[in-house]
Amino acid sequence: MIKPTAPILLILLFMSQIVSASEIYRWVDENGTTHFGEKQPTGSNATEISDKLKKESNIIEFKQIEKTDIYRPSAYEKPVTVEIDIKLMNYQLSDESRKRIQQQVKAIYQAYVDLFGWSRQPRRPIVIKIFGKYKDFEAYQINNANGHTTNRSHYSNVRKEVVMLGTEFTNATLGVLFHEVSHAILHMELRGTPTWINEGLAETFEYSTIKKGKMQLAYNGAWMEIMQHKLREGSLLSFGDYLSISNKEWRTESARVERSYYMIAWSMMRFLASSKTGIKTLHAVIHSGKVKPWWNGKSLPKRFADNYPGGLKKLDAHWRSWIRGLGE
Repeated sequence: MIKPTAPILLILLFMSQIVSASEIYRWVDENGTTHFGEKQPTGSNATEISDKLKKESNIIEFKQIEKTDIYRPSAYEKPVTVEIDIKLMNYQLSDESRKRIQQQVKAIYQAYVDLFGWSRQPRRPIVIKIFGKYKDFEAYQINNANGHTTNRSHYSNVRKEVVMLGTEFTNATLGVLFHEVSHAILHMELRGTPTWINEGLAETFEYSTIKKGKMQLAYNGAWMEIMQHKLREGSLLSFGDYLSISNKEWRTESARVERSYYMIAWSMMRFLASSKTGIKTLHAVIHSGKVKPWWNGKSLPKRFADNYPGGLKKLDAHWRSWIRGLGE
C-alpha cells in the first residue's frame, strides 16, 4: 500500500484532529503554498474554516443511517457480532490499544452492515496478526505471499488475515491498520472488487474515528487541496474515465501515478458517502457485484451510470462541485 509523503502525513495528522480544535485557519503564502494553523497569522488573508471542517467531519453518524432508507433495523434482528482475533507474534500490545482496535474494527464492520447490508453475523473472524520483529514480519510475507512484501501492512485475501508490523499505535498507525481491516471486511462478501471501490473505501475508513459511540469520517485537507488544484488546471479526468481504468492498469502505473489514484479513489468514495443519493448508489453498485461478478457483467462505469440519478454526467458534475465547494 503506497502512502503519502512525510509532509502530507503531518498535515493529515493535524487535520484528523480537526473536530476537537477550536479555530482553524487556512491561508496561502507568497509562494503559493497552502497552510493550516490554529492561530491567525499576521499580515495574511487567512480564512477561518473550523465550521466547514466540523461539518465535513460529521457526515456519517450511525443514528442517522435509518433516515437514508438503505437500512431499516427490525426489533427481531440479532445484534451485530463480529469476532476480532488479534494474534501477537513477539509483540506486546497494551490493553488500551487492544480495546481501541477492537472498538474501531467493530464500528467499521457496523458501517458495512448499515451502509451496504453486510451480514450481521459474519461467517469468519477478522484476523489481525501483529509482528514485533521486522525480520519475522518480512519472512512471513515471503513464505506466505508468493514473495510479495510490504514495509508496514497488507491484507491477504488468500489467508483471510491482516498482517502488520508492530509499532506504537498512534492515530496514523491505527489508520493504516483500519485501511487493511476495510479490505478484510469488504472481501467477506465480495471477490475481485474494483480497485476504485476497494482502495477508496479503505482510505475513507482509514481516516475514521469514533466519537460518543458514532462513526465519523474525517476530512482529508491535504488531498483536497491537490484535488482542487487538479480541477483548476484541468488535469482531473471525469468520474467515468477513472472508473474505466482496470485493476491491472492501476497496478502497472508508476508509483507517482498510483499514489495519485489512491487520492482520487478516496475522493470518489468520500463524495459518495457524503449524501443519501451517493450512499444509495454505492450500495446498489456493490450489490450488483454479488449478482454478477465484476469481470462477467456490466462495466463499472455502466453500473454507476445505471444507479446514479442523471447518470455519469450528473455524477461527475456533482463530484466536481463537491471538490470545488470544500475549497471555497
